[in-house]
Amino acid sequence: MMPSCQRRLFTQGGYVAVYVIAIILLMTGIVLEGTRFTREKSALARQSSERIAATIRTQAAQQLLKARLEAHWTQGFLQRASLLDLAALQQAIMRIDNTEIQVIAEDAELRPDANLFNAEEWQRLLVAYGLPNADAAELAPRILHLKSTLTAGKFSRLTELVDFPFLPSAVVTGTDSLPPWRDLLALGHGSKRLHVRDAPLPLFQAILAAGPEQIERWKDIRASRIPSVADAELIFGAEARKSCYEGEMQQLRVRLTTGIAGTERDMLVRVDKGSHLVIELL
Repeated sequence: MMPSCQRRLFTQGGYVAVYVIAIILLMTGIVLEGTRFTREKSALARQSSERIAATIRTQAAQQLLKARLEAHWTQGFLQRASLLDLAALQQAIMRIDNTEIQVIAEDAELRPDANLFNAEEWQRLLVAYGLPNADAAELAPRILHLKSTLTAGKFSRLTELVDFPFLPSAVVTGTDSLPPWRDLLALGHGSKRLHVRDAPLPLFQAILAAGPEQIERWKDIRASRIPSVADAELIFGAEARKSCYEGEMQQLRVRLTTGIAGTERDMLVRVDKGSHLVIELL
């Protein structure tokens, strides 16, 4: 049998050993955590540098494409001065400093300017995305208030709108039948007209206050033939003549992106009354 003094020494030694092991584990954890923090900090710095470089490259691509469009317009390379012809000139990919820049051209007015929406239109658009009418009526003025607090009292980037925390998830991510607002709305071109053939249906609900039956009739017309402004007026009323258009695009929207979030650059291309090309960098 072990003497009591030896038992005390053994017990005390055990406590000391456990204490030392605990300190070693704690220090190891601190070292590992510090290493992880350093690694994450380095990764964030690298991502930030990549994003800055990509932004500079998209700005350079924007200036290059601007010069190219102006050259094609002013030097007579186009047989017919048309925004549709300019849209056809867009290259799917541009390369600057070994970086691929994707170029996407579309009719600018297919996506209305979100800065022009009033409270009633925001409310109807929210309802089109599944929000109950009472909730939409409460949220719509908050969107306008958000806009009023921004620089110059308007949205300058769509992220300022779609990152608003009170928006329903369908608005942010879209659904099987509805695109997210990032793909539905635009900024800067100063129009909220609707192309009779191509404008997304939720916009007819928002801007023309179209009901479900009218939307279904409009879908049937679109499926059977190319619709006209007269067709829209027949379905939606006299307001459609002012809000809808058909035929050739009036404004061309060009987006350049490297695929890195936050590096997108937009251009707005239109023709003034003197048939001069006007390009605005948004």
